[in-house]
Amino acid sequence: MDRIMNNDRLEYVDVAKGIGIICTIIGHTFTGTMTARVIYTFHMPMFFFISGYLYHEKKTKDLFAKSVKRLLVPYFTTCLCFLGYYVVDKILTDNIDIIAKGLRLHGLAALYGIGSNSKMTISFLPDIRIVGVLWFLVAMFVAQMVFNWLVKIKKYCPLWLSVGILAGASYVTAQWFFLPWSIQPALGALVFMYAGYVIRQKDWLYEIPKHHKFFMLPMAGLWVVSMLYGTCNMVSNQYKTSLVFFGYRLPIVNGAIVIGAGICGSMFVLWLSTLIAKYLKLLARFLSYTGRESLVVLCLHKLELNYVPSMDWAKYFLSENTFGFSALVMVFKLIIIYIGLFLIRRIPVFSLAFYGTVKTPRQIRKKKQIKRKLKRLK
Repeated sequence: MDRIMNNDRLEYVDVAKGIGIICTIIGHTFTGTMTARVIYTFHMPMFFFISGYLYHEKKTKDLFAKSVKRLLVPYFTTCLCFLGYYVVDKILTDNIDIIAKGLRLHGLAALYGIGSNSKMTISFLPDIRIVGVLWFLVAMFVAQMVFNWLVKIKKYCPLWLSVGILAGASYVTAQWFFLPWSIQPALGALVFMYAGYVIRQKDWLYEIPKHHKFFMLPMAGLWVVSMLYGTCNMVSNQYKTSLVFFGYRLPIVNGAIVIGAGICGSMFVLWLSTLIAKYLKLLARFLSYTGRESLVVLCLHKLELNYVPSMDWAKYFLSENTFGFSALVMVFKLIIIYIGLFLIRRIPVFSLAFYGTVKTPRQIRKKKQIKRKLKRLK
């Protein structure tokens, strides 16, 4: 495949992640709309699909150290931001007496790490609060560790079989209770990781549109069916449609439709990203940067979603339920997020808190210079 490279990265993959995280912001902002319905068919599956697409077998300790830095450091930093805001808010509003209880509930939520309302019935645990969109970070951590382990043991158990067993078990158990660290959504996401892994190995992302165009029509049809009738709710491990076959609802068939649509949507966005990276350079630079910073953007999105009244601001300028209003809301949100990125990149303590290392522009330039020197020596 003609890979569009940028500083040893697959640029079109970063573009796809940029599209995905912007779609995530749109979907969380305009819930209940047809736009959100379309986005929910592919936006979260795509990130796990890309993780599988880029996967290379690693030593467990190396993957663990890297995943902790990339995923868990920004997760706990964002949780601490919420705890800090909660404490300050209660002090300013003279509600100091409930701080201890609130910290316990918020702290337990951060440690448990689920994004959907708890179904727990265990007596010694209270109803667990959700961490919202941050569930993705812990779920991706679990999914990457488990997938890497499954690849290591595939000589004893075929990868497709182990993925299927774990994904099936996660779906069944999620009907009654949610395990900590979004384990069930993570195990369900293994299907998308496996699909990305196989498609990269077979180079189908390139082959299907070039040599097998007759596959594209049924793939598009599957995606449309999921848009109209499906529910792809990864956070609660729900993959279903409202379709009835011969008077029966068939969970396996309906689940396969939604999962297949998520894979098709992910492939389409990746394929579209190759075209953007090739022909629309300015847009590609913006999306590529956003994609590279997608994990921190997700954290900043969670903060602005809770604390920044973007919709209230937009109401001062435009009436609701118009395209202009929606566009203005997104402009406000992206401005806040990119201001946050700017500060994190330039203030070492913030950079350390979200990246696990100091990644200021000056240090990034130094690393690039060292890489160039090493290439010249080779």
